[in-house]
Amino acid sequence: MLRHLIHLLLLASISGCSGGVVVSDPPSLLGVTENNTPTLQENIQTLKTKMHLMTYAVADQNYLAASAAGIHLFHVNGNIMGDDSGFTQAFRPDKNTFNPTALYNEMDTILKQDPSAQFVVRLTIAAPDWWLKENPQHADLNYDYSIGGTLQKKSTGILSSPFLRSTLKNEFQNLLNDIKQNGRIKRIRGFILLGLQTQEWYPYDAGTSLTMLGKDAWTLQAFREWVQKKYVSEENLKTAWGNGGISFSNIRTPSDERRRAADNQNTFRQLPRDQDLIDFYSFYNQLIPSFVNEMASVVKTNSFAKEIPVGFIYGYMNEFRGDETFGHNALGLALREPNIDFILTEASQVFRDWATGADLERGPFLSAALNGKFIMYDNDQYMPGTKQRYIELCEGYRGSLSDADFYQQFPQCKPEYIDYIFRLSGSHNVYRENVNETFSIYKRYLGFTLSSGVAYSLFPFYGKEIDYSPGLWSLLGELRKAYESARSLFLTNTLSKTDSSAAEVLVISDEASTFFVNQQISTSEQVALGAQWGPTNHLLNRNLSLTRLSLRQMGAPYDHILMSDIEKVNPAQYKVIIFLNAFSLSTNQITFIREKFQNNGRTILWNHLAGYATDGKISAANTDNLVGFHIVTSAPKQSSEHGFQISNFHPIAQKILSNSLYQFSSNPADVLNMGNLYPYAADGSASILSYYPGTLFTNMAIKDFGIYKSIWASDANFSSVIYREILRDAGVHIYNEKSDTTYVSQKTFTLHAINDGSRFLKFPKPIRIYDLMSDQELTSGLPVMEFQTPLLKKGETINYRLDSL
Repeated sequence: MLRHLIHLLLLASISGCSGGVVVSDPPSLLGVTENNTPTLQENIQTLKTKMHLMTYAVADQNYLAASAAGIHLFHVNGNIMGDDSGFTQAFRPDKNTFNPTALYNEMDTILKQDPSAQFVVRLTIAAPDWWLKENPQHADLNYDYSIGGTLQKKSTGILSSPFLRSTLKNEFQNLLNDIKQNGRIKRIRGFILLGLQTQEWYPYDAGTSLTMLGKDAWTLQAFREWVQKKYVSEENLKTAWGNGGISFSNIRTPSDERRRAADNQNTFRQLPRDQDLIDFYSFYNQLIPSFVNEMASVVKTNSFAKEIPVGFIYGYMNEFRGDETFGHNALGLALREPNIDFILTEASQVFRDWATGADLERGPFLSAALNGKFIMYDNDQYMPGTKQRYIELCEGYRGSLSDADFYQQFPQCKPEYIDYIFRLSGSHNVYRENVNETFSIYKRYLGFTLSSGVAYSLFPFYGKEIDYSPGLWSLLGELRKAYESARSLFLTNTLSKTDSSAAEVLVISDEASTFFVNQQISTSEQVALGAQWGPTNHLLNRNLSLTRLSLRQMGAPYDHILMSDIEKVNPAQYKVIIFLNAFSLSTNQITFIREKFQNNGRTILWNHLAGYATDGKISAANTDNLVGFHIVTSAPKQSSEHGFQISNFHPIAQKILSNSLYQFSSNPADVLNMGNLYPYAADGSASILSYYPGTLFTNMAIKDFGIYKSIWASDANFSSVIYREILRDAGVHIYNEKSDTTYVSQKTFTLHAINDGSRFLKFPKPIRIYDLMSDQELTSGLPVMEFQTPLLKKGETINYRLDSL
């Protein structure tokens, strides 16, 4: 979210494009003529294998430079009706005006510089203020707050309103008709539908406790229909909600007070008392994918546009710590919706530091491929010239103001604030003044895209800062060649992630369990003071969000899916299964886990009270039965400090203790209130791996059942060294023994050095190694299983292509 602070200032630099060109048939990026319209699959191949340039406005000469670098696929921006985001010009600024020329002018500006350009059209779909004032019954009043913390009233359209939906669909149809009529439809290779806060499809009330959406008649009606579809009969509803007086006709959406009330005494929501709240948030999160799917149907029902892929910005569950107010806990539905072809997931906003950080998935990416979809991912790191650009924009506002008046009026221009953005908060957008170090981050991102099977989009914000980065365009040209060459290695009919996966580890996140965990809500005073993402739960944060860096630095690749997709994955290739938040499961899911996962010598890693709720019924016995040994639900409060103090009672623990990279640290910030349950293992047949710090309460243990091993931990947030030894014990191949960020696919290998020094790499089979950027062979024609890298500098990235015999 930090990047939107800088957006507000940089937006001032955007000026409207002008002029026009004749739209001629473009040379196809697919090798087909314009008379032979590309199929949906061919368009998807273009989106997946060609590097994109994604910006809001770019200096003309940079379009030319991008073209010279071989980048011909550009994102352009439009606004179907108009909202207040300020990113794009509204096509309908008032009731009687429809004018999409701003979109066309942007396309024409690019075509002047690159006649072969093709486009991904990003369209904001939102009701503008003038429409909301005319139709107040379809508007939801809520609050937004500015950078300075000043609260402002903000209205938004009610997503469940049939009238709003039909209005926006009609506007979308008008635009498509206009694009077809002027011939530009032949240039379009994809649509991305944007909306709500910062165009990223999460509600304006997300992360605050001041007010909540969804108290209107339209949402109530939709919620009642959703509940009736789920429970079928009122008897089922009464039993599930523990309310003999409830019926489908008298259901109410939870009040602000009900949603905001933090139950700090209980780790989990109580059943059946809180089932109504769990159901509401499940429904609430599904509103966004269902709304976008209906908007996308406009494209799919037009014969001239139906082969164009449609996506939207989504998939932040792990990044948002499972926070139910953000509406991002319904990726499973989004991936099943018929009119949605892909998800654009913007870059992770944490742990992205140079050298010590990584590029991280914000949600379970493999699930997209398992559902026949794909992920597009952007790289929004700051250019070396971004800071200079920001300073110049600030100075443009100064005028004759004194320093005191200037900084009071524009606090975001204070030198210390600028230093904070570009130095201290580098984990958000990764700022390096050195072009070579900047390029190293791009190379790390290259490895991430190839190992994750996602499409590579370059997002230099507004593009103009590239002017301040001499030599960067030529380096980006090298990057494009490497990406497109390596991506073609996996080119199949489906272009799925499963074609390239080298993982022996499967990580599973669960959407349903996020609603079962109590959200601990910040107070309005905290929000007024500028606290971001107020609702949070430390258990979900530790498991869903904080684990991701350790997983990327454990020296072996992993795949990541939703719990709802476990029956779609082939478990044969995986030796370790890691369940991050499997707190609320169904009997069918448990049966599948027993039959498909608990065999073949696998290691299953559970945490906290996995399976505590089964089919809506809470019992500590559920956890014991699932994990396989006895877990006591609550240790004394003095053991509530989080962290893992390794014992020496098991070979895994002994190897962890002997590893020079392992350092036990007890972070006071981890002494957090997670409710009433601080579980510990108490089973004489299990071996102790770790204690809660300063206690003798076991918070990690292992038990060998012969056909599989079960490991239980109080949570999944532990160091890469601990993960590495667990994996080694399970027979997982470890490529890199250092805690560098490491990305591996079947045919590529990437390492981002956490410190200086050479690395001794091990591969599971004989290979020949090539430098991915230069295609120079590094193994002298001889296949190897071990390879020593040159001396690496801290923050340096190496990208290899692997050819197996």
